[in-house]
Amino acid sequence: MKSFLGFCVLQSMLVAGAIAAWFTGLAKIAWDMDPTRLSVGIGCFFLYGLYTVARGRFDDARWTAIRLVQLGMMGTILGLMIAVTSVDPSTAGDPSAAADIMTSAIFGVGIALMTTLAGLASNFWLQINVYLLK
Repeated sequence: MKSFLGFCVLQSMLVAGAIAAWFTGLAKIAWDMDPTRLSVGIGCFFLYGLYTVARGRFDDARWTAIRLVQLGMMGTILGLMIAVTSVDPSTAGDPSAAADIMTSAIFGVGIALMTTLAGLASNFWLQINVYLLK
């Protein structure tokens, strides 16, 4: 019973943080930064990790936590590839194309940062759950 109560307390803190992010507009910023929705996939996999913690399968939760970081790093590479490949080398030196180049680069970097944050934060939360509830 103590483990279940601890799990419920931890997840209520997570829900409170999600509600705060929603009402402050941070959730919309995060949604807009990742049009690939890889962060949503990371979030779904994170929910699976929470399920494994709730079932007391802590080894599976650790495995999931590691994969969350790996998915976040895949998103980082994807975002950086988008940023780099969106720059046309023939217009790179043209001052009139600077705004378009910066917009494309920032788009890719936004994906990279958002997926990295999603992977690291979800890993961190699962590791806290495993540490405190095992």
